[in-house]
Amino acid sequence: MIKKIMSNELVRGSFILLVTIGIYNLLNFIFHFSMGRLLGPAGYGVLAVLMSIIYIYGVPSEAIQNLVSKYTSRLNFKKENRKIIISTGM
Repeated sequence: MIKKIMSNELVRGSFILLVTIGIYNLLNFIFHFSMGRLLGPAGYGVLAVLMSIIYIYGVPSEAIQNLVSKYTSRLNFKKENRKIIISTGM
């Protein structure tokens, strides 16, 4: 039964994603807990502000990355590889 379920590529990929997100969240918890203990309230506040600034500046770059991926996959599906090379500047 489990072998049949895990043979589905979508289920297998979803399970791998679930496990890796769980590992990421555990490591994130350990990081924040240890930084809170090591830095104290003031130092951890500074760290939180710096990380927030990094996250805010990361949003536009992720939006651009999503747009590039969208158009690249669309052109790749249409077999217009020449347009991908021209539009990326390579």
